[in-house]
Amino acid sequence: MDVQLEGQRQIIGRPVLPPYPDLICVLVRLGKYGSDEFYVLTWEDLQKVAIAHHRDFLAQHGGIRPKMPDSFHIAIRPDMLTHHRDQWNILEARLQDDV
Repeated sequence: MDVQLEGQRQIIGRPVLPPYPDLICVLVRLGKYGSDEFYVLTWEDLQKVAIAHHRDFLAQHGGIRPKMPDSFHIAIRPDMLTHHRDQWNILEARLQDDV
């Protein structure tokens, strides 16, 4: 996403275009042997998760990050991705579209 600073306040702009058309993201949460978690989502869905989380975080703090106002870091936790766990059908659908 495009984020601009106005003083210390962060202003969330438009989502950016994916670096590759039809990009699929697979996020992996490593666990003990055999218990890894896989989250499969489109670039657009990943943006929606990140933007919604960052927008909510900023709203709780008046638009200003409390510790480092000029940082653009965000973290995505597994609980934010529950709807995307093991959604391999997204990848399979994209592969079929390419055939």
